[in-house]
Amino acid sequence: MSQTKIEKLTPQQEALIPVYREKWRKIALSTEAIDRQKAANSIKVAYELIGYQEPEIIFCDSPFVLCNTVVSQLESELWSQLESQLERHLWSQLENQLSQLWWQLYSQLDSELWNQIESQLWKPLESPLVGSLCRTRCANSHNFCSSCYP
Repeated sequence: MSQTKIEKLTPQQEALIPVYREKWRKIALSTEAIDRQKAANSIKVAYELIGYQEPEIIFCDSPFVLCNTVVSQLESELWSQLESQLERHLWSQLENQLSQLWWQLYSQLDSELWNQIESQLWKPLESPLVGSLCRTRCANSHNFCSSCYP
């Protein structure tokens, strides 16, 4: 298709400028209901021509309803994002704190348990066991030390 570049308007074209300006001004300022199906089809065709994915089309009865719809959608999305981020943050903090608490408890119990084992089991048995082992070793080697038999 050959396109011709217009360099200058004819007097008839210039005379029609106010007519077309008025026509499109009335269309732009019209408050009459549109044919929603026709408008949606036109948008779909335009997007197909430029190779873009068809957008979600939302029709509203007035600019006020449009603003409320957009604000409501944004508010819903923002609350959803905030809730998701807050939930992730709180779970992360809870996991960190529980992990720290677990290791503190483990360390404290580990230390206390070993202290109890040492004081209640090892200390009372240490002297008799060491003495018994020493006597057995000395008896087997036939060398009697003064530690075993004072």
